[in-house]
Amino acid sequence: MSSAKKLIVMTGPTAVGKTDVCLQVARQFDIPIINADSRQLFRELKIGTAAPTEEQMAQVKHYFVGSLSIGDYYSASMYEQDVLQLLDKLFQDSDYALLSGGSMMYIDAVCNGIDDIPTVDDKTRDTLKRRLEEEGIPMPDLWVCDGGKGQVDATMQILKELGHDKDLPLIGLAKRLEEIVFPDDRKSIVLHRTSPALKLLQNARDEAHRFAITYQRSKRKKDLEVEWLKMPGVGHETRVKILSKYKSAEAFVDAPLEDIIDLLGKVRGTKLREDVAKYCAGEDG
Repeated sequence: MSSAKKLIVMTGPTAVGKTDVCLQVARQFDIPIINADSRQLFRELKIGTAAPTEEQMAQVKHYFVGSLSIGDYYSASMYEQDVLQLLDKLFQDSDYALLSGGSMMYIDAVCNGIDDIPTVDDKTRDTLKRRLEEEGIPMPDLWVCDGGKGQVDATMQILKELGHDKDLPLIGLAKRLEEIVFPDDRKSIVLHRTSPALKLLQNARDEAHRFAITYQRSKRKKDLEVEWLKMPGVGHETRVKILSKYKSAEAFVDAPLEDIIDLLGKVRGTKLREDVAKYCAGEDG
């Protein structure tokens, strides 16, 4: 066999015929099929997953089909590690392996790896610590993190630095199964979809999303409504163009006229530069 190993990836929406094509490819190369559909991993999910039938699974060896129970904790990161270990074994006997499914996150995890959880910068930590010390922000009864194990662990690290890792309970709400994740070694919990407790957590998360999105939109709008661009003929798109390159009226006026003309055009750029220069002179005078 050659030293070049190839992973064949077959992906697409549910019920487009991936299974039949994969069976043909698997028989052609005499290789098993590695399932990458996150729902087909759980043996209780029989409806709407288009899982391979017993007859199809008897024709070709399948991995990660019905291998978990709905109550088992599993993640894309765990799937990545499991598949990479399996590929090491399969590539000992074949130059080819076949990965198939509609869950792009699982396929991406195997092909490109899981992205690292972004670290929290020192400025954010210092701001939180200062506000806790100076403003005495009341601590909540429960800290709910929007995300899975990675996000929860990152949040716990900040709480430890702030000295609140012992007195502030922390959980995460992961979206795939709406499972409750803990920062320690406890297994995650999947509440029934009609559970009042789950509805409360979902509503709190959704309201936090709504508040954050509304705040960011209003902040962006406020940022664009700078005083020195409140003049006739300067619309939203022009403000966006200018503020993406010049953060102040002084920077705009001091910029080479050629640069402004390249950005806005000769007539508009020349006129607007003169108007802003008059605005600055009026402020200074």
